[in-house]
Amino acid sequence: IHIVGVIDGNTQEIKIYRNGQVANRKVYTEGIAQTSQNLNIGGNASYLLNGEIDEARVYMKALTSFEVNRLYVEGLLKHLALP
Repeated sequence: IHIVGVIDGNTQEIKIYRNGQVANRKVYTEGIAQTSQNLNIGGNASYLLNGEIDEARVYMKALTSFEVNRLYVEGLLKHLALP
């Protein structure tokens, strides 16, 4: 499963993509808090993911739907390539 979360500060929208397609979206009004805390992917102090995360990435911009879909397709081609 390929999961991507995008926070767009211009549109104030959070989008969750699953396998290259928008699965959920929400407009936020609170703003995004800045913090000096570490970014945790797959858990926090009281929860740890029981599984694996492959190729985690953080971008300094909001990806477009096209970019998210392209990343999904590129990942499929990479993992399905014959040896």
